[in-house]
Amino acid sequence: MRKLESVASTRHTTMTAASRKRRMLEEVILCIVFPLVMLPLLYIVQGHRYRLIESLGPGGVPVHFSWPGIVLAYILPSVVALASLVYAGK
Repeated sequence: MRKLESVASTRHTTMTAASRKRRMLEEVILCIVFPLVMLPLLYIVQGHRYRLIESLGPGGVPVHFSWPGIVLAYILPSVVALASLVYAGK
């Protein structure tokens, strides 16, 4: 979204080497480090391996109903999606 916003914006800016490095570091953190940290955390709050619903099939990620499970599986992805939506709307 950040790259799309910078391409679509009408302001004229120049990228210095320091700002380019900073932007690359932020993108690596958001696109690689954050998901790699979330994977084991979601595995920890996983209640059981599979959720199979009769006559429907797989039923999504089975999260143990606890406050860490709710925060990690439902609230945090919603906050990230909402922030992306707000950022895209600018």
